Order: sequence, then structure tokens, then C-alpha cells
Amino acid sequence: MALSRLLRPGYDKGRTGVSAMADLTLVLATDGSLGAFKAASWVDDNFGSDGLTVHLVSVVGITSFDDPKTAHAPVYDPAWPAAQEIQPAWSRARARAEDALHQTAHVFQNVRRIERHVLEDARPADAIVQFARDHHADMIVIGRRG
Repeated sequence: MALSRLLRPGYDKGRTGVSAMADLTLVLATDGSLGAFKAASWVDDNFGSDGLTVHLVSVVGITSFDDPKTAHAPVYDPAWPAAQEIQPAWSRARARAEDALHQTAHVFQNVRRIERHVLEDARPADAIVQFARDHHADMIVIGRRG
């Protein structure tokens, strides 16, 4: 399918790339993997322009702890009975997410507007889609892993 069909109305077929459209918003999900870096490079090569905003997102969630009360909790809560045990792992996971955002942002050469967000949710796919809806994103870009 042609890229112009994927973009919202107003895309100028006589021009190439995003320069043909103002205010394109993409969400790029990253986990710091090679696939995420390749996705960022693809965005930069195909969409990099002044009219593009990229929201880099990385999702942190507690998904597999022994305590059934926290087994699928979306965010770290200091009020949990096991909070003292979970907190160091949570801090490390959040630091990894922030590092993934930082490293992925360095891939971009042409994109001028990059915003970084750490999302807290046990369901990364749901969190990414909801973030994209909330920010009226035109496209979600992800690598094949993560």
C-alpha cells in the first residue's frame, strides 16, 4: 500500500516524505532493542522533517510477581505489602526504560521534535495504543521484538 494512503487527508502526492504534511505525530515504542533502533532509523529516514513530532515511549510494568495482589498491577504502589521487596526491581526497570528512550533518541538525525515518555502499565500493547489515542497519533511504529 502506498504511504500516501496511510497518511490522513491533506498529504500532497507531489512532494515526498512528511514535508508534504504539517503536524504528523508518530508514537515509536522502544525497549532499547536493535529492532527498536531500526524502527527509529526507518522513521528518521522516511519521515524526518520539521513537521514531525515523535513520541518515544517505553513501558514499565509489573507482570510476574508471586504475590497475587501485585501479579498484574499496572504501576508500582508503595502501599503494597511487598513494596519494599519490589521497589529495587521497579527502580531498575524504570532506569532501563529511561535509558532505552535516551539511546533511541540518539538514532534520530532529521527529526526535530522528540518527546520521551515512560508509561507504567502491565499491558504494554494496551498502554501504547491508549497513549497513541490520547496524543492523536497518526501512526504507531515498533520494532519486531519487545
